[in-house]
Amino acid sequence: MNTVQAPLASLSILAPCRSLPAEGDELQNATHAASFSALLRAYQHLVAARAPVFILKNGDVAWEGDIEELSALQLVAVSSASEGGGLEIESRYAMSRIDWAGVMSQVAKAVSHEHFISTPEEMLRVFASAVRAEAARASAAFRGNAVPLLGVERHAQDGSITVRFAGIWLAGDEAAEVAARDGGCVLLDHEAEGRGLKEAMVAAVMLAMVFEGTAGAVESPSNGKAKTSWFASLFGGGSSGSSERQGKGDVLKVTSQRLVQAPPRIYRSVLDNPSGGALKVVIDIGDQRAYLLRGGQVAFETPISTAQAGRWTPRGTYSITEKVRSGKMSTIYNCALPGWMRVGGTAVGMHEGQLPGYPASHGCIRMPIESALFIFDHAPQGTTVQIVDQWAPPAAAPAGGALVAQN
Repeated sequence: MNTVQAPLASLSILAPCRSLPAEGDELQNATHAASFSALLRAYQHLVAARAPVFILKNGDVAWEGDIEELSALQLVAVSSASEGGGLEIESRYAMSRIDWAGVMSQVAKAVSHEHFISTPEEMLRVFASAVRAEAARASAAFRGNAVPLLGVERHAQDGSITVRFAGIWLAGDEAAEVAARDGGCVLLDHEAEGRGLKEAMVAAVMLAMVFEGTAGAVESPSNGKAKTSWFASLFGGGSSGSSERQGKGDVLKVTSQRLVQAPPRIYRSVLDNPSGGALKVVIDIGDQRAYLLRGGQVAFETPISTAQAGRWTPRGTYSITEKVRSGKMSTIYNCALPGWMRVGGTAVGMHEGQLPGYPASHGCIRMPIESALFIFDHAPQGTTVQIVDQWAPPAAAPAGGALVAQN
């Protein structure tokens, strides 16, 4: 393969050896890539046919071919030709390997411990998290941030998901540009900041670049308007419904900490309606926001912080089983948990804690003390708590307190 200095873009990628074209292959069929995002997609298109394939179905992972053969990675430079609009790949004298056995072990452990993994989306989240962890290890000796390149295709007929591993992009500063404008690129910041907890501070920033097949963008079932990347929604890339509601409720003043997220808001016309219906708490992992609903309408909303990467906040439908306003202590981290509300029979609860603006807890649902006590005072024991990856709040109730009927 000939080497030509690319004036527009050049990427370093640890590519699966089996997916690389032969020396005599002509690469001129690729269109001219005018951006890093376009160059990544052109590369993905080139290697997709021979990339390692994994099938996620019914809590299990299957693969095609020999697992050892799938593990070998070759460092290559991928560039856009200065003339002719072709794609060029230059092999470098460096190799690595990704431990797929380690990926399978992590997935199996998660499936055995997380009984609530019951959907293809949850399985994909678990698989992608394991790939990111092993990709970081595989690229530890190389410069750049490890960005797993995954081609994702969902099959509605049997509920399975096909994942094609296109390699590991060793991303530099250009990653921020791609992340800012590409809905299929999710930024995961591992920095953890807790209240009184000795949590590890991980400085490395990891990205998961997802080339979606049939998944595409999904439409919110609530209002038919809000759209987000299906895969990105698993990790918090969704569109927040709070932006549409801002200014329509009373701000709950927070003095206990400085917030970087939208402040808590109270919707009095819903909250104070005696015939408004049952109370319910919804935890939106994607938008890092919690909602107190009355009769399906938002009565209160607050920013939150849920489990950091490597930890887990359970998904599913539970109820508040224990309430301790003050005096509750963590037996693991020896810190106070004011406004404690246990979620079901789990070790996870809603309580006061620091909110850095991204998932940073060890599993619990942190919120400002003002928000924790507000929900504590309004949601009695037994109140339903639903924890989901993404949730679209219903439209705000009209002025005057009238409620919008929900189907």
